[in-house]
Amino acid sequence: MYYLHQKKDYKLRLNIKAQELNYLKFKALARNKIVPLPVRERAIDALRSEPAARQPGAFRTAATRVHNLCTYTGRARGLVGLGKTRSAGVSRLVFKNLADAGLIAGVRRAS
Repeated sequence: MYYLHQKKDYKLRLNIKAQELNYLKFKALARNKIVPLPVRERAIDALRSEPAARQPGAFRTAATRVHNLCTYTGRARGLVGLGKTRSAGVSRLVFKNLADAGLIAGVRRAS
């Protein structure tokens, strides 16, 4: 069950993944003091002319805007990672309910 904020977050993650490589290239060129000034200026112009910069509230695709959310409830706090990453995790409340129901392999209540 996906909620509106989860759909927006998913779309944002896809958008960032698509634009990340170009953004990092231009950012590296713009910050490098060894590169000639005209090249740096073109990199800065490219950063400013990206599609996200033309929208109100520039750089809506910044990676800092992505939040790890519970896949069941959309809760952003108290995430427990399932597997190697927290991005595919669930909140501690859902984890407790799943563990109590015996739906997570290898997890028991402490006694």
